[in-house]
Amino acid sequence: ESFCEAIIEICGDISIGSCDPVSLIAELANSIRGTFDDRYAHNWS
Repeated sequence: ESFCEAIIEICGDISIGSCDPVSLIAELANSIRGTFDDRYAHNWS
């Protein structure tokens, strides 16, 4: 429970549908990748 709470606090803007660690990690990775792409992809083209 504390793990989920920590993730939710760190990534409060991410919609988390499950406290399953695999799902949390997958959603977190997707969100980080999306943010990274949005910020930096234009520098790589």
